[in-house]
Amino acid sequence: MLGIAIAGLTINFACAWLLSRASGSLNARGAMIHVLGDLLGSLAAIISGGVIVATGWMPIDPILSIAVSLLILRSTLQLLKQSTGVLMEGVPTHLDYNAIGQALARLPGGDRRARPSRVEHDRRARRTVRAYRAGRRRRAEPQTLARLRRCWRATSRSST
Repeated sequence: MLGIAIAGLTINFACAWLLSRASGSLNARGAMIHVLGDLLGSLAAIISGGVIVATGWMPIDPILSIAVSLLILRSTLQLLKQSTGVLMEGVPTHLDYNAIGQALARLPGGDRRARPSRVEHDRRARRTVRAYRAGRRRRAEPQTLARLRRCWRATSRSST
């Protein structure tokens, strides 16, 4: 049994190393969490096997299993929170929503004194981005698109 756990540990180390070079997408993070869970499980099996052989103390196996499960649960909940934000079309955390809103408020035809609501910013930006992505560049508002690009660059630079 110990030999199988050691083989699993080495394979999981190799997989984790390969996944660490992958992009930071949610899929890659999910795969990395899965591999790290397997890696920790193999490590826990090796440690508990050694303790049981050396001392005969059997409770070490469920204790380490629960510890590994809690670590996996914590990272899975963080991934679930982030993926829910993506699915609900939330604002990415690295963007400054106020800077984008101020840039949209300065667009021609808008009232510069009254700041549009967050919903109005969101609707206009989404409509422009959707039209641009769908290839309807004539319907995409060029000024809005240019300002969105500038805001995106400015906020991504300031967040790094």
